[in-house]
Amino acid sequence: MGVDADEKTKDGVFPVYVTGIPDPSGDPDQDMAWTPDMVGNFGNMNGEVQLGFTRSSSIVGITGNEPKIGGGNYQFFKTLMFQVYDLHWQYFRMQGGKPRAQIRTPRTGPCAPGYTGFDPMWLAGGDNGRIGLAAHSLFMGATVNGTSWVNDDRGDGKIKFTYNDEVSNKLCLKVDNVKSSTP
Repeated sequence: MGVDADEKTKDGVFPVYVTGIPDPSGDPDQDMAWTPDMVGNFGNMNGEVQLGFTRSSSIVGITGNEPKIGGGNYQFFKTLMFQVYDLHWQYFRMQGGKPRAQIRTPRTGPCAPGYTGFDPMWLAGGDNGRIGLAAHSLFMGATVNGTSWVNDDRGDGKIKFTYNDEVSNKLCLKVDNVKSSTP
């Protein structure tokens, strides 16, 4: 059964991948919905892990070389196993319309109710963190360098944001117009 044939996912899914661990001090209901894995389970002998997204698919792992991704709606990231250890993802079920990701970076205190909290430096792997939104997908985490991170979304727009130690307390995420659970 495909996504279109399943009543729960017929409107599509909004994949969110993060290279880090949801903060246990965040909203426990939100934190429990994330699927965990070790980045090393997807890497090659050089320690590289590639993530690619289009509006209809996501690929996590290795393609052997730089993948050929293009068109109007895509994202591509490359991270290193020694840079980050954990990969978490959640497929939010869309409920008609377009998903809306809200990201907040409070200077002090916890995330607001309904938000999942992340330690921004853990996401960044000790380097600059990246947040990318395009092709109906969201990535937050560490990349190898600026050239290992491309995205485009013609029609819906995109976000390509780099942060460093100025985001030091929490990175808080909430996704609206979706149902929060992995199908």
